[in-house]
Amino acid sequence: MLRSIRRVLCLLAVLACWFPGFAGAQSADVEKTGHLFVRVYFKDLRLAHQIAASIEPTESNYKLGYLLLEVSYDQYDRLLASGLEVEIDPEAADRYARLNRSIPAYSCYRTVEETFTAAQALVTANPTLATFSDVGDSWEKSIGRTGYDLKVLKLTNSAVTGSKPKLLINSGLHAREYTPVELAMRFAESLISGYGTDADATWLLDHHEIHLLLQSNPDGRKKAEAGASWRKNVNENYCGATSSNRGADLNRNFAFMWGCCNGSSTNACNEDYRGPSAASEPETQALQAYMAAIFPDQRGPNLTDAAPATTSGVYIDLHSSGRLLLWPWGMTTSVAPNGTALQTLGRKLAYFNSHSPGQSVGLYATDGATDDHCYGTLGIASFTFELGTAFFESCTYFTNTLLPANLPALKYAAKVARTPYQTPAGPETVTVSLSAGSTAPGVAAGTNVTLTASVNDSRFNNTNGTEPSQNITAAEVYVDTPPWGTAPAPIAMTASDGAFSSTSENVTVSLSTAGWSAGRHILFVRGRDAANNWGAVSAIFLYISGGSCTPPAAPTGVTATAASTSQVNVSWTASAGATSYNVLRSTTSGGPYTQVGTSATTSFSDTGLTCNTAYFYVVQAVGGCASGTSAQATATTGTCPVGGNQVLTSSAAPAVAIPDNNTTGVTHTINVAASQTITSVSVNVGLTHTYQGDLELALIGPDNTTVLLHNRTGGTTDNINTTYNITTRSNQALTAFNGKNTAGAWKLRVKDLATGDTGTLNSWKVTFNGYATATVNTAIPDNNTTGITSTINVAATGTLVSLRVRVAITHTYQGDLEVSLIAPDNTTVLLHNRTGGTTDNINTVYADLTAPAQALTAFNGKATNGAWKLKVRDLASGDTGTLTSWELDLRTN
Repeated sequence: MLRSIRRVLCLLAVLACWFPGFAGAQSADVEKTGHLFVRVYFKDLRLAHQIAASIEPTESNYKLGYLLLEVSYDQYDRLLASGLEVEIDPEAADRYARLNRSIPAYSCYRTVEETFTAAQALVTANPTLATFSDVGDSWEKSIGRTGYDLKVLKLTNSAVTGSKPKLLINSGLHAREYTPVELAMRFAESLISGYGTDADATWLLDHHEIHLLLQSNPDGRKKAEAGASWRKNVNENYCGATSSNRGADLNRNFAFMWGCCNGSSTNACNEDYRGPSAASEPETQALQAYMAAIFPDQRGPNLTDAAPATTSGVYIDLHSSGRLLLWPWGMTTSVAPNGTALQTLGRKLAYFNSHSPGQSVGLYATDGATDDHCYGTLGIASFTFELGTAFFESCTYFTNTLLPANLPALKYAAKVARTPYQTPAGPETVTVSLSAGSTAPGVAAGTNVTLTASVNDSRFNNTNGTEPSQNITAAEVYVDTPPWGTAPAPIAMTASDGAFSSTSENVTVSLSTAGWSAGRHILFVRGRDAANNWGAVSAIFLYISGGSCTPPAAPTGVTATAASTSQVNVSWTASAGATSYNVLRSTTSGGPYTQVGTSATTSFSDTGLTCNTAYFYVVQAVGGCASGTSAQATATTGTCPVGGNQVLTSSAAPAVAIPDNNTTGVTHTINVAASQTITSVSVNVGLTHTYQGDLELALIGPDNTTVLLHNRTGGTTDNINTTYNITTRSNQALTAFNGKNTAGAWKLRVKDLATGDTGTLNSWKVTFNGYATATVNTAIPDNNTTGITSTINVAATGTLVSLRVRVAITHTYQGDLEVSLIAPDNTTVLLHNRTGGTTDNINTVYADLTAPAQALTAFNGKATNGAWKLKVRDLASGDTGTLTSWELDLRTN
């Protein structure tokens, strides 16, 4: 870590030397009011994150090496004074001035009114779980205009009484940042919709409180919804009543250390204007008062006073953008008194959303911010999420990336709100499952059920430093009463492999349900590490049906045998009293297991499996109720075939030196001739180097799609000899290449971005899985017996054992069409033979035994290589269409 800090400081010093007169020359030409768009260039990703921590980027162009910032002229001068390369971007100013950024252009985001309506609808439908309360006024309303109420959506089960830990989420403080409010609203909806069906959502609402201040700057948000790039509130007393630069930056207006540290502006027209006095704005006053109302003060008066380790409560301020996860302090580089614990929880939250974790101070100080205020005045664990890559984030990115990554982060924050300075250091409990009874009507009382889970102490984002991990030493489950409840009764769980010896363990226990009442029960599971840290709880429901039962003995003599690349046969010895047997499977030794079938005999064939994969099986005997599980048996399916659907590995051994401390690095190319559509990619890299933390590795496709494989992690570890795939990549998913074509120049780029250590790229290879595809877009002649024929040439050799073909046709009458697949040896199979009547179009996957006209098994045993043809005929008049595309997936032995 010290080495990393030194490198950033050295970089800043070098930049200052490069641009000694830059600040004076530029700042003399600009008026000190208003704002402008600038590009700030960086050569080090950590430096980029420091900049983004100080000023939320309008756009985060990490791949292109710059951030686009909308800044005040004071901020502009401070950036220049830091020695950074800063470039005014007038085209960006014009682009954002023209851009229609109103909500209609972003259908996934709700307006102020739509947000309030949706929140009230949750309350109306769930009166025992939610309330929606007025906690203050916007500036417009505070002076007697229409304006808005500031409203908090509070989620908790009011039927469960007593003191509860609290999570407070604030959203929308900066008006032009669209994603925060919608994320908060979706989080609320996910908890409410999960109550009663999702065990975690249920216990969170039973035992915790979730408070969400939605639209904390509604006046400003309406300006943004009308198309303005509006950040501040709309107070007309600052910068002129009609100025588009008026208002105060609410995230520089909070009372704690307000205006202390040159981290905000005194210029009323600047974007980061802090207001005339601490907490001068009604929006600020409302949030400060609400914090103080729900959180007791748990920290001393001095800046160095730490809050007790047992402090309860978490505060999160949602912003965009910059892909950062930040904690106090922001007004000084000094570490906060609870800095170690804040860092632990911050890196845990950043594990879920892959944002860069770090202290809020960034490149220079920011003062009067909400997270510093909540922690500084009350001692509450406080964080800022800088979501995504843009203020006006696209709905596609929000829906597909931000939402699924950040909902789990917020859920984890809610889980640890009871003791946020302690629990995050402990292991997470994930993948909790039951052998039976997890859904209604459940199992009869007296049934033995097996509970399994995975306990992991290493799920931290270590992008900026390293969080310590310890071996798991214990796990336990509680039935109905959680660990913090009255007279909890823990039941010990054991390591599935027989010993607690690693940072990630599968754990299990057999539970007897004898004497349990009928209905739904909740099981709370948690783990402990070698440092005696108990981690966050995860839960699952177990349902007990009416009546009771004495289960038969668990089966013995279980064996598993691979029958092919896709089938395993399981057999066992009969159990007295059993009428049937449940077969459960896992891809991990010791579970968790999922039931895959039931058998009335003592054998079962498990089909449709993945080739070259180890599967683990246990069996239950059922005789009115289910027994405990048997001993485990395992088998590995046959070796994966290489056929027309797979491009063989391409490799190279360049043995080239990697330039030391060089941003260009070395790039080596492998040219791939075969043309396939990619379904997965893996890359193996072999290089020697004496410091992994210096290195950045990227795979670049023929269309310049770029995925980071290694991004300066690993610290002092020597060398890299790693296979990167979907599950093991460091920074970005290799799924970015899925759907692209294999043909062309594939490049591996290696950069050494620090001085003092050197190395060599020795070898690398890339392997693709995919299928052949043809985009045709050819009209099908109407009422014509010749029709059209499209060809896919397959180069890979082998003997065919299975086949899949997908056909996409637009046509207004399926009953006119005949579709045939023709092998290289002219074996022909009808896929579609004038069925479907008046139904429009064909978009169908035909696989073995499912082709409606003839079975594709006619091709089994044929050679894969050669010209495969799809023939389409329209055999009646009056309707027309087009063969759009088709795909061919071949498997060989």
